[in-house]
Amino acid sequence: MRLKYYKINVALIIGFAIIIIFLLLKIDSIIHNNLYSYGLQFSYEWANPYWLYLRLTLCLLFLLCITSCSLFYLSSRETKDFEYIRCPICHKKIPKDSNICPNCNYVIREKQS
Repeated sequence: MRLKYYKINVALIIGFAIIIIFLLLKIDSIIHNNLYSYGLQFSYEWANPYWLYLRLTLCLLFLLCITSCSLFYLSSRETKDFEYIRCPICHKKIPKDSNICPNCNYVIREKQS
């Protein structure tokens, strides 16, 4: 159950980062396309810090996306390696190695010596 919420959180982080990247690029297009028609004068005094902070922000957001995607991939890979069976009484997933259902305490099979 926790893994499901973990995947949802990682997917939300990726989604929000993509939205932020899109909005930053829209702000950049407003500055480069619209503000010059309102009299914005180009100067390296404001352009250099603007470019620096824009590029740093985009790099950090891309790193966040890459990290979140790798966590999402690794978390989904872990679940495939782990095998489950269903309890015949409560129908919940339990590990294949388990002898007793932790939900209803049904003995699935006796321990073999």
